[in-house]
Amino acid sequence: MCLFLSRMSKIGLISAISILFLSSINVYSADFDGDGLSDQDETTLYHTDPNNADTDGDGINDGTEVAFWRNNWRVDYDGDGLNGLLDHDSDNDGFSDGEEMNSGSNPGNANSVPAEPPLFSIHKLIVGFGFNEDYEGWMEVMGGGYSHERWLQVNWPDFNAAGGATRVASGDIDGDGKDEIIIGLGPEGEGRLEIFDYSSAGLVHKAWTGVNWEDYSKASGETRPAVGDIDGDGKDEIIIGLGPVASEPSLPGGIFEILDDNFTHLAWGEIGWSDYNEINGESWPSTGDIDGDGKDEIIIGLGPGGEAKFETLRLSSTNVVHMDWGEINWQDYADLYGETHPSSADVDFDGKDEIVVGLGKGGDGWIDILDDASRGYALLRSVQTGLVEYGEVSGETWPSVRFSRTLSDNDRGRDGLTDEEEAGLDLLATRLDTDGDGYSDSEEILAGADPLNASSRPGLVGPGISRATSRDSGASVVTLAWDPNAEADLAGYRVYYGFESGNYASNVDVGNNTSYTFSDLTPGKMYYFTATAYNSSNQESAHSEEISHLSNPSGKTILISPTGSTTNNIPTFTWYAVSGAARYYLAAKDSSRIKIIKLYTAEQSGCGSGDGICSATPEAVFVNGSAKWRVRPWNSTDEYGDWSDVMSFSVN
Repeated sequence: MCLFLSRMSKIGLISAISILFLSSINVYSADFDGDGLSDQDETTLYHTDPNNADTDGDGINDGTEVAFWRNNWRVDYDGDGLNGLLDHDSDNDGFSDGEEMNSGSNPGNANSVPAEPPLFSIHKLIVGFGFNEDYEGWMEVMGGGYSHERWLQVNWPDFNAAGGATRVASGDIDGDGKDEIIIGLGPEGEGRLEIFDYSSAGLVHKAWTGVNWEDYSKASGETRPAVGDIDGDGKDEIIIGLGPVASEPSLPGGIFEILDDNFTHLAWGEIGWSDYNEINGESWPSTGDIDGDGKDEIIIGLGPGGEAKFETLRLSSTNVVHMDWGEINWQDYADLYGETHPSSADVDFDGKDEIVVGLGKGGDGWIDILDDASRGYALLRSVQTGLVEYGEVSGETWPSVRFSRTLSDNDRGRDGLTDEEEAGLDLLATRLDTDGDGYSDSEEILAGADPLNASSRPGLVGPGISRATSRDSGASVVTLAWDPNAEADLAGYRVYYGFESGNYASNVDVGNNTSYTFSDLTPGKMYYFTATAYNSSNQESAHSEEISHLSNPSGKTILISPTGSTTNNIPTFTWYAVSGAARYYLAAKDSSRIKIIKLYTAEQSGCGSGDGICSATPEAVFVNGSAKWRVRPWNSTDEYGDWSDVMSFSVN
């Protein structure tokens, strides 16, 4: 299914015009290929094929591409004479536009390529909504790939009945390693914020706090929270944005407050745009490490009249200092409303946070994900909330993005699996034994049995397969080994293999041997291996964990540096080239977070000849302390090699 949708917007009283397309698609209704563009527009405006929904064959239909490129659809990114609608690979980086759009990389930037793991696959997007009688206090949780997962509601009936607008933030404000959820309230909220613990059972009240400005709390009381470690103390602070006060233009005047992690006042900040502050002055704050220095910066979104802009600032002692301005590239929206509601997360694992911007009234429920400041806040992806009707009525969204794994470690079934892990496996979170066969879900998973099938039970234990290869043995040889089974009736082992993960076309019976060597493997092929044990009754165990092996390039990548101790907080990584490798994945982390998961071509690494030493210096600042890294090759036929062994080092 295509991950992108057209933004067919109804802003104010304008109901018949698509603000994304450069001409009205309502004038000409004929659409022979069903791609959302009229035949007339395809012929005279876009010069796409009205008989082919995907003119350039990149896997994305023409109408969706128009919506994605927006005002930039005419741009020829790689200078080959074709714009994005007609170019299969607009930036000529070897990945089709469809591959890049659906993985979250930028098809108009040759330096932005599909990453591993896929972008957006391990994040949750929590979306709060505006005042509306049909959406009283509700929030939407969007899981892997930003598809709908569940609904949550604020536990305050009187507030919900009054409209129930929710302003959502999340962060670890108590330093326990798990994120809390902080909800700000709309007008009549008396300046309050409510803090919750999150579990699969819902929201559990933790504390109340509020803005330290009595006049404002009485006049409006709307609170808009953001959470981040802006002072670098290891605990998250709360930034409180404020709403407009129609009866008193001097309030709030672009002012926002910062609370320390113990909820005490830390600092006041002010938007750096005096004309805006005099007219409106409301603020929508967020935080994120947008420059990769290990400390969060402040991101301030603006209200109506803000021209779709946002400001970035940093905390210096108790002073808030301006850094930069950015904006949403949607001119019609900017001209009519222009409200921005930012959030952030490192969605491409480059050590810098991207900015996730929800839109205000007229935004049709859309959320834009923008690259970090060093890449000019370029658009990576647009996401629309599952509430299509809400988008048509109001469309205001307040996003918060966090890693899925930080939201809950609750285990109601007491089976060793968290509720989130069980949800991902379609298991019942409240039951120890989902299929009722007498074995807990975790027992079955560890034994390789199916916890959803009562006839699949732990029995004969499959071997734990491993691989032993030699750099000198060449690409065509791989030796597999495993520990012996302890069952008295064990009769032997079978090794299965094939060219597709999970699909093993062949097997070899190796008897009671606990290792087996394959030689003369086909060069350039990725092999997948697994093993089973069988007993004297020919009952066969479940398959072992799968092992993959790329026969060319050979063996594991050999790392060189950094190792030991270094004083360089921006280290250069070097490794030996692998014959046949076209690209390399570099992965590294320090004691604070994942810093890098980045793809480099062999040419970018200085080893395009397939020999010598590769080198890369990512723009990521490593904090003092222990760190580790590894590299994985990738050949020209899009097959992965093995990850190298992990190399550790320390920054002092």
